[in-house]
Amino acid sequence: MTLGDEQDEAVIALRVKPRASTTRIIGKTKSKLGAAVSMEIAAPPVSGRANKELLRFLSKTLGVSPSDITIISGHSARDKLVRIRGLSQNKVFSLLFAEKR
Repeated sequence: MTLGDEQDEAVIALRVKPRASTTRIIGKTKSKLGAAVSMEIAAPPVSGRANKELLRFLSKTLGVSPSDITIISGHSARDKLVRIRGLSQNKVFSLLFAEKR
C-alpha cells in the first residue's frame, strides 16, 4: 500500500462500500489498484455524496483540512486513489488504523 511516500504527502488506494450504516475503516483488501484500505461510507453514491462523506471522514480522522485531500482517480468508482497533503504515508496509515481499533 505504498503508492506515494513523500514526507509531506501520501497517496493511498481505497476500496469503498457506499450506503453503509456508518462510515468506518474495515481493514486491508485488494482492489484494481493493488493493496488498499477497505472502508464503508454512510452515504449513497449519488451526486457526489459518498465522495463528500469520504473526504469529511478522512479530514476528521487525519486531522487535516478537506482542501488537503484530493481524489486523484475513481470519482465514480469503488476503487479510489486519494492524495493527502501534510502527512507522510506512515502517519496516514497509523491514524487510519488507530481509528479502526
